[in-house]
Amino acid sequence: MLYMADASDKKMDGFIGRNELETAIDIWSGYLGHKEEIEEQMKQYDTNQSGKLEVDQLRSQLTDLNGGSPPAEEEVQWVMKRADGVAGVKTGGVNKTELRGAISLWYGRLDANSWVSRVFARVVT
Repeated sequence: MLYMADASDKKMDGFIGRNELETAIDIWSGYLGHKEEIEEQMKQYDTNQSGKLEVDQLRSQLTDLNGGSPPAEEEVQWVMKRADGVAGVKTGGVNKTELRGAISLWYGRLDANSWVSRVFARVVT
């Protein structure tokens, strides 16, 4: 969360400044607002209990979100590339803080008013 907020102004300086505080609050509020759902998703798909969804686990989740139809490998890699590391250092998987963003990326429905959309717009672009 702190990494995402620090990166929101496009300059990583190692602390949350006045201009980044709103982003930090948005990220934390968004996580808390979806915590139960995120925990359920992680419990279901993080089969090795690593604390992140790795490529095969993400593929499984996206397949379920896609009504049982498996996504193309390029689509899985696209979501992974954009979601992994948004909450900090790239880990080779999507962690709890990154999960809602990965789902939003998959659906391609980044609502302009959602906390996920604001964070990804500031960090990914």
